[in-house]
Amino acid sequence: MNNAYIINAARTPIVRAGKEYSRITADQLLAQVIDELVERSGISPLEVDHVFAGSAAGPGGNIARVATLASVLPATVSATSIDAQCASGLEAIAAGARMIRSGEAHFVVAGGVESVSTAPWRVEKQSSALTPPRVYSRARFTPAPDPDPEMGEAAENIARAYGISRERQDAFALRSHQRALQANFDGHFIQEMVPIETSSGRIAADSCPRSGLTLRKLAALKPAFVPGGTVTAGNSCPINDGAAAVILVSDQMRRRLKANFSLKYLAAASGACDPQVLGMAAVPAYRKLTGLLPPASV
Repeated sequence: MNNAYIINAARTPIVRAGKEYSRITADQLLAQVIDELVERSGISPLEVDHVFAGSAAGPGGNIARVATLASVLPATVSATSIDAQCASGLEAIAAGARMIRSGEAHFVVAGGVESVSTAPWRVEKQSSALTPPRVYSRARFTPAPDPDPEMGEAAENIARAYGISRERQDAFALRSHQRALQANFDGHFIQEMVPIETSSGRIAADSCPRSGLTLRKLAALKPAFVPGGTVTAGNSCPINDGAAAVILVSDQMRRRLKANFSLKYLAAASGACDPQVLGMAAVPAYRKLTGLLPPASV
């Protein structure tokens, strides 16, 4: 089997939905990331074999193909979209790596994109002429009539099931904000960032990390999803817009491009669990993955 390597990565700044990217569609966001990665690689756009893109909130159809057509890549480059909800971007990268390992490709762009700001409304078809249409925000996670918790409600279920306190969640959230702000200040995001031009100016940094946040401020926030719960607007992420992707290449292509950085792809695994605690699916995925990797890699 051939080896697959990640030799570069790029992303847009991540911004809150309805804000800076409110008029920039998902294909436009991803196309700019693709353009940047192709330019960095120095490869001819004609030599890109495939584009994989994960997307869950997008307009439907093959958003990877639409973004490819909006990029510098020629119309002859094929593309595939993947909807595995929160795992979509990682599944796209795994699919790209498998394509290279099987010998079907030498250069693949893979990643994910969401534009909640420009995603179309979803409307449920009427059951009768007297029934008004119902607008809904997302596809179901479960078959009707099973319970179908939102992410925030599922997070509350996990907190209760595993005894994760509000204080522990707030402390983790504060540390996350502080580390993101420090990493940005230290310039760690410069190489991966693709600035985006908007009608209000050039966006070159993430808008979500908050400066001046304290445990006291976090503790003052009310539960956002369940009365008396522990998940708040401060210790959970907002709804965002953005795109990110990596370059995956074969060993042959890596040597040809003389890449000065590479990460060897070893394996990937997916997991599933009760939708009531859907955030815990990473646990069976990790256990499955450890069985696929050589001991020295775990």
